[in-house]
Amino acid sequence: MAASGRDGDDDDVALASPRDAQDGGGMDDDDSKTDAEAEEDAAAASRVMGSLDHDAALRAARLHNLELSRRLESVAKREEALAEEARSASDAKARAMSFAAKLRAASSRASRAEAAAEAAEERVDALTQHITKLMTHLEHEAGGKAKLHDKLRHAEAVIGRLKARNGRMAQANQERDRLVLDLKEGAKILEDQLRLMDQKYVELRGKLDWLRARADKEVRKARKQAEVVERAWLELQASGVIPISRKPPKMPASRLQVGDPPGMPGADVKPLADSSAAAGAASSPGAGSSTPSLPSISGGRPAAGAAAPRRAGTAAVGRL
Repeated sequence: MAASGRDGDDDDVALASPRDAQDGGGMDDDDSKTDAEAEEDAAAASRVMGSLDHDAALRAARLHNLELSRRLESVAKREEALAEEARSASDAKARAMSFAAKLRAASSRASRAEAAAEAAEERVDALTQHITKLMTHLEHEAGGKAKLHDKLRHAEAVIGRLKARNGRMAQANQERDRLVLDLKEGAKILEDQLRLMDQKYVELRGKLDWLRARADKEVRKARKQAEVVERAWLELQASGVIPISRKPPKMPASRLQVGDPPGMPGADVKPLADSSAAAGAASSPGAGSSTPSLPSISGGRPAAGAAAPRRAGTAAVGRL
C-alpha cells in the first residue's frame, strides 16, 4: 500500500510537472507580453499625443486610460490567478515536499509578476500625471483662448467704431471739399467780377482823362476866343461903335474851371457865344467895320459823350 501510494504520488508529480512547467512557461510568456504591451502602449500613447491636436489627444488619452484600466483589471485577474496558483502550489508543497523546486520557481515567477505589475503601476501613475498635466495645460489654453476671443470681440467692436468714425470723417471731408469747391468757385466768380470792374474802372478812367483833356482843350480854346472877343470889343470901343463906358461881359469863373469835362457843371460856355452874338449885332450898324465871327462853343456833344461812358459804367456796375 505504501508502495502504491508512493507510486501514485510519483504519478501525480509526473502529471503535475508538465502542467506546472506549461503553466510556468505561460506565466513567463504573459510577463514578456505584459512588458511588450506596456511598452507598445506607452509608445502608442506618445505617438497619439504627439500627432493629434489637444482635443483629440485628450479623447485618445481618456480612451487609452480606459483601456489601461481594463488591462489593469485583466492584470489583477491574472494576479488573482497567480495567487490561486500560489495557494495551489503551497497546498501542493504541503502535500508533497517534492514540489519545493516548483514552489521556488512559482515564487520567483510571482515576484517577477509583482515587479511587472509594480512597473505597470508606475507607468500608469506616470501616464496619469502626464494626463493631469495635459488637462491643466488644456485648461490654461482654453482660458487663454477665451481671453483671446474676448480681446478679439473687443477689437472688432473698436474697429467697427473706428470704421464708423472714419465714415463720418470721410463724409465731413467730402462736405468740406464741396464747401471749399463752392468757395473756390465763388472766389473765382468774385475775382472775375473784380477783374471786370478793374477793366471798367480803367476804361472809365481813360474816358475821364480823355474828357478832362478835351475839356481843358475846349477851355483853352474858349479863353483864346474870349481874348479875341475882348480885343474885338476894345477895337469896337476904339472905333466908337461901342461906348467906352460900356464894359465887355465877363464869363463866370465857375464856368471856366480847368479840368471840368464837357457836359458837367462849369463846362457850358453858351453865355460867351451869346455875348459874342450880341457884340456882332451891335457892330452891324457900323459902316465898313468888320468883326471876327466867333464860333459857338457848346458843350452839348462832349456832354453826351461823357454821359454815355457814365451810363455804360453804371450798367456794368449794375451787372456786377
